[in-house]
Amino acid sequence: MKGRLYLVTRDLHLYLGLFISPFVLVFSISVFFLVHSWIPKFAPETVKTRIVRALALPENLEKLSGRPLIDALKPTLAMMNVPGEIGFVRHLVKEQKFIIPVSIPGRATTVGINLATLEAMVTTRENRARRRFGHAP
Repeated sequence: MKGRLYLVTRDLHLYLGLFISPFVLVFSISVFFLVHSWIPKFAPETVKTRIVRALALPENLEKLSGRPLIDALKPTLAMMNVPGEIGFVRHLVKEQKFIIPVSIPGRATTVGINLATLEAMVTTRENRARRRFGHAP
């Protein structure tokens, strides 16, 4: 009886594995196409650039760093209609500029604020493939 149970279990394992393996193969290949956007026509990226003039910036913006800097920049970004999570803010002292990356799923925005002219260049890169799957607002 033990020999027969072993043979049935072995055959069941073999045929079940042969039945499931095509599905696993299709799933593993589809991950690269859907997640990594290897097909360009399914993942077009749009880039939009605009300039915002006459910004109202806090007075002591150049002296701030860390969390107080982020808190001071939030109202300015809200006025420029740039929603999302603020990344690492770069302060270029010699050029008198701030480079602020802001991201939400499916959209990456870079805001460059020129402190001398009180202007900001807002560059938005949007990936429509992620929006199609419901990850972006």
